[in-house]
Amino acid sequence: MRKRGGSWLLGLALVLLMSYTGLAWQAEDSSSSLALQITEPNGVGDSLAEIDDFATFHMGDPWDMQQPSDLQLYRTHDSYFQNERFENGVFAGNLTRGDGSEYIMPLYAGAVNHDAMRIGKIGYNYPIDANYYRYLTFRMYFNGPVCHTGVLRWHEDDTRVEATSGVSNGFYVPSQPCEDKPAGWETYVLDLDNLGIQWGGNNWERTIRELRIIPVGGVPAGTEIRIDWIRLTAANPKTIRPYTIRWQGATRPVTLYASRNDKVLDGNDILIATVDGATGQYVWQTGVMEAGTYYIYLTDGSTSAWSPGPVVLNSVPTVVITAPSMTSGPEYSALEVRNPWDMSDPADVDLTPTPPFQTCMDQTRFEGGIFHARTPRCPTSLPHNDPMIFLGGFDRYPPGTPDPEVNTQRYHYFSFRYYLEGEQNMAGGWVSRVLWWKENATDNGAVELPSTGRDIILYEGWNTYSLDLMAADATDNTLPGDPLWIESHPNRMRLDPNEMMPELSPGYIHVDWVKLTATDEVNRGTPYTIRFTTSESAASITAYYDTDRNPANGRSAALVLTSRPVHRAHTLFLPLLARSYSAGATQAGEKAIQWDTSNVPPGQYWIAVDVRDGLNTATWYSEAPINVR
Repeated sequence: MRKRGGSWLLGLALVLLMSYTGLAWQAEDSSSSLALQITEPNGVGDSLAEIDDFATFHMGDPWDMQQPSDLQLYRTHDSYFQNERFENGVFAGNLTRGDGSEYIMPLYAGAVNHDAMRIGKIGYNYPIDANYYRYLTFRMYFNGPVCHTGVLRWHEDDTRVEATSGVSNGFYVPSQPCEDKPAGWETYVLDLDNLGIQWGGNNWERTIRELRIIPVGGVPAGTEIRIDWIRLTAANPKTIRPYTIRWQGATRPVTLYASRNDKVLDGNDILIATVDGATGQYVWQTGVMEAGTYYIYLTDGSTSAWSPGPVVLNSVPTVVITAPSMTSGPEYSALEVRNPWDMSDPADVDLTPTPPFQTCMDQTRFEGGIFHARTPRCPTSLPHNDPMIFLGGFDRYPPGTPDPEVNTQRYHYFSFRYYLEGEQNMAGGWVSRVLWWKENATDNGAVELPSTGRDIILYEGWNTYSLDLMAADATDNTLPGDPLWIESHPNRMRLDPNEMMPELSPGYIHVDWVKLTATDEVNRGTPYTIRFTTSESAASITAYYDTDRNPANGRSAALVLTSRPVHRAHTLFLPLLARSYSAGATQAGEKAIQWDTSNVPPGQYWIAVDVRDGLNTATWYSEAPINVR
C-alpha cells in the first residue's frame, strides 16, 4: 500500500505540475499578445530625405562634430575651453571662466580686417543668406548646477563692428522651463528671425559670414559643455519632416528613445518624448535630428521593446571634383623644371640659399616622399620664427646665365599639402605664406623685390592649402609696394611654413608636395576627363558645365535631357562618351566621366555634378574652371 500510495502521490504531483505549466504557458501567451511591441519603424520604407541644412548642402560637410574641421578656433587660447576634444561624434570641453567668454564657432569670417587670405571653408567662401536660413538647431549637454542663458553672436564681415554684427537675446540652458530639469542633453531650436538682438545693427538679416554660440554664462569654471550637432535650416525643423512611431500593447505612459546605429541604450542616445501609451503612436519631428540610422526604444517602466528596423535619416551624397581643380592643371615644376616638387629627392628644396637668406630649419630629411624638418628659434632678430623652404630648380642655370621667369599669366594656383605638429594657435604664429621675387634675371641682371603673400591660417593635422595668386588678397596688404603676382616676373619662390612665437618653439613640419599650376585646358573637340570622388557608390550622377557657379540662374532639367543650352546659356548638359565611372580615374576611389567637347563654344567653364541617391539630389561645383580653346 505504501508503494502504491507513493505512486499515486507522484502521479498527482505530475498532473498538478503539468496543469500548472499549461496554465502558466497560457497566461504567458495571453500576455504576449498584449506585450509592448513597436510596429513602426519596421525597416521597410522608413528612410527620410534630408532637409535643406546649410552646412550639409552648401559646405558639403555637416556640422556633425565628426572631425575638428566642424568648428573653428576651438582651442583654449581662442575659445576659452579647456580639455577640448572630439569623441565619437561629439565635441566636449570645460569652461575656463564660466562668464560667457567661451564660444563655439561653426562658421568663421577669417582673420580680423582680412589679415589672412580667404581660403577654405570660411564665411567669405560660404556665406549664409540670412533671409533664407533662419532656424538654428543644436543638441547640447550642460552639467551646470543651475539654469542660465546662452546667446548667439553673428557678423556680416570680418571687421566685426557693431553695424554689421548682432548679439541675440538669451535662450535658456537647459531649455525652458529649466528649474525642474536635471543637467544633461537638450535639443535647442532657435528661430533667428524672432529671437531678436540686444546689441548690434544686424538683426539676422542680409549676409552672415560668422556664427558663434555662447553656450552659457554665470556658471562655475570647469562646467562641461558637449555639442552633438549643429544645423541651420530654412524650414522649421519642428514641422518639416515628421515620422509616426507606432506601437501596441501599452496601457500606461511610455517613454521613447532613439538609439544611433544599434539596439543598445546609453547615455548619449536621444530622449524623444514621454506620452500616453494608449494612443499607440507618436509623431516624431525628425527635422531637428542629424543624419543617421536610429532604432526606437519604448518602455513603460517595467517592460520595453525595440523597433524591428531603424528610421534612416538620409546622409546627403557629397562630391569632390578633383579635375578640374586648383591642383589638376599643367604644373610648373613638372613641365618647366622637369622635377616635380613632390618631396621625393633633395633637389625639391634648396637647403643652401644665397646669403643673407637662411632656412632657419634643421634635422631636415626626405623620407617616403615627405620633407621633414625642425624649426628652432630663428632668427633671433625677429619677434617670431621665420623658417623658409626655398623651392628647388629655379637657379638651375650657372652664374651669368639668366634664370627663366615664371609665366605668371599662365601659372597662378599655388597648393601644398602640409602638417604642422601641435595644437592650432593662430595668435602664436600658426600661419604660413608664399613669397616670390626675381634675381639673376634676363634683363641685364635686374631684380624685383620680394613680394610677400598674405597669411595663410594653418589647421591641425594634414591639410591641403590651395590659393589663387591672382586673387586680390594674395599679396600682403601691409606691404603696398610689393608687385602683384600678375605684374611680377619671379624666378625664385619660397614657402614659409610657420611664423611661430618663441614660446612655441621648436616646431616640427612635414611637407608632402608643393604645386604651382595653371588653369585646366582642353582643345575643343578633344575629350576631357572629369574626375571626382563621391560618398555614394550607387548614386545617379550627371555632369554639367556652367559659365558661373550658380545652378539657380537658368538650369532646367527638361533642357538638360535634350542636351541643349539652358536659359541664358549658363548651364549645358555634358554628353557622356563613357558611362563607366572608373575609366580615366587616376587615384584610388576616383570616378571619371569623359566629356565630349566637340560642340562646346570656346570659353571658361565650371563643372557641376548632380548626385541623386533616390532621396536627395545634391549639386557640387568644381573649385576652379576649365578653359575650352
